[in-house]
Amino acid sequence: MCQCLYESGPTFLSPLNIHDAQALKDASELNLPVAGSEVVGLIPLKALLDAADYYIRKEGLFIIEEDQKVLLAINRMGLASLSPFNPK
Repeated sequence: MCQCLYESGPTFLSPLNIHDAQALKDASELNLPVAGSEVVGLIPLKALLDAADYYIRKEGLFIIEEDQKVLLAINRMGLASLSPFNPK
């Protein structure tokens, strides 16, 4: 198992999806599979919504409901792959 740590700091200068993409890139360069992602600590709702908006644009989706956007971000970044992720 390989663990990559990407710190964003208290202001989340880099969007979550950028950290996710970097982890996937690093794992690919090492020829390692990615089982999921994990967030340690609290993150602002806006960070999840910004990541969701990225995936919505990237995949041409149409999602209006905030809770559905949060679920999209959780699923696309694999945040519930290793253990349950409760966004509440």
